[in-house]
Amino acid sequence: MRLRIILRKSRNPANSNQEVKSTYSIHDHGWIIADQVRTGGYLRALEAVVKPGQVVVDIGTGVGLLAVFACRYGARKVYAIESDEAIELAKQVAKDNGCAAQIEFIRDHSTNVKLPEKADVIVSDVHGALPFHRRGLESLIDARHRFLAPGGTMIPLRDRIWTAAVDLPAKSCDQITIWEDRRWGVDLSAGRRFGVDCTFSARLQPENLNNEPVCIATLDYLTLESPSVCAELHLRAARDGESRGYVVWWDSDLAEIVPLTTAPGQPASVFPHWIAPWSRPVRVCEADQIEGKICFRLVHDDYVWTWNTCVRAAGGELKDQFRQSSLNCMFVTTEKLRKRTSQCRPRLQKTGEAGRAILDLMDGERTLLEIARTVMQRHPGVFADEKAALQAVAELSEKYSE
Repeated sequence: MRLRIILRKSRNPANSNQEVKSTYSIHDHGWIIADQVRTGGYLRALEAVVKPGQVVVDIGTGVGLLAVFACRYGARKVYAIESDEAIELAKQVAKDNGCAAQIEFIRDHSTNVKLPEKADVIVSDVHGALPFHRRGLESLIDARHRFLAPGGTMIPLRDRIWTAAVDLPAKSCDQITIWEDRRWGVDLSAGRRFGVDCTFSARLQPENLNNEPVCIATLDYLTLESPSVCAELHLRAARDGESRGYVVWWDSDLAEIVPLTTAPGQPASVFPHWIAPWSRPVRVCEADQIEGKICFRLVHDDYVWTWNTCVRAAGGELKDQFRQSSLNCMFVTTEKLRKRTSQCRPRLQKTGEAGRAILDLMDGERTLLEIARTVMQRHPGVFADEKAALQAVAELSEKYSE
């Protein structure tokens, strides 16, 4: 039988691995696996940590590469957890590599999973461009509490978050200056606040940094309890130049003797550098002081960044200051806010009423086609035709039925 995998294409594979929000395409999985920095590091860590007869949990297994290597390094049992459709390909990969009997594949989010035994090793790659990505840290905290045996270990063991003030390459500056420079003869200034408070990714080199990088947080996964982090910034300009914001990146101890870094100037990987731009560029001189606070707060299913900045001359005179938040770059209408207030009295639209009817009809007795036809009779005009109704029923069935 020919295996056919259809994965929805994500806009940026560094930005999600949760099924509901977005998923990787097969091309994305191949791109990630091909990365020597990322994949090579993880394989070295598994080889260093996994001992014969151990139990391993692989969170976010993707197409199963790390699970297969855990078996090759001696794991007795691997629980490979993945919420994405790619798990179907992972099953075939395990079979093709003689590991199907050792690996139990579980399609779900790890926080919903219960395991019959504790694990000696938990391996995961739930990073985006930074560890602050979706509910990844929350998943790791939960996994450590529920899955890890006493004396067990995790891959990665810890991540460190680094930052520096930066001047940006011209191409990256375009993402900020386009809103105010009128280069096309059109006033786009209404979008300025969305542009200057919106974080974005870039590739930087050491010469773009205006100060020596500083570590602002260490995420030790054997002790971490909160998925949110705040850090004070104390930077000293190392040279004269123009600063346009902060660059943030991470390095990792995958195991005690296996490092991995995404720092500027190191071999490029699938993980880009992340930029928190300033509201406007500031001319800094050597020994100027840059102080502030940066926070990564998990709100619902993703992170809100805030970054406050105060730039002072070496003698203490204030040069500029900013208070910024990624909330400012979100398009939120008054109507959308109204629907989220505690006093809102919501009433279903016609499509919502049809959706409720579909769910009510999922009683284990009717087929999807029977449900689609029944809903079309009860709610005429909602669906263009039977095919559209069946598609809606199938999507709700996939998401909510057993």
